[in-house]
Amino acid sequence: MFEGETQLKEVDPVESFREEIEQAKSEESTHLEDVNTEELNELDRAMFEEFKAVDTEDPDELNRFGENFTEYRSLIEETGNESQKAFVSYLGNKIGAADILRGEVEDASK
Repeated sequence: MFEGETQLKEVDPVESFREEIEQAKSEESTHLEDVNTEELNELDRAMFEEFKAVDTEDPDELNRFGENFTEYRSLIEETGNESQKAFVSYLGNKIGAADILRGEVEDASK
């Protein structure tokens, strides 16, 4: 290594995702209190990244995401651990909130 050169540290995307969820756990309580982030994996990270990237104002895009989420949820319900199942609930609530904000679903609190 040359003088002044810094070694680039390879970032593990799953580890970064876990850190992001740990941060969210300290800010939000809904469903995340039962999530052990060490039990989340690449599949969970990919679904979370897809959710963050979806334009919640675009019904077609949200519907496409919903189809992917339904497949993910079914897989986790069959084979996932308890942390993954709690994470599915967390994402499901986020999706429902996006629908309410768009006016697609009647807010049950009304």
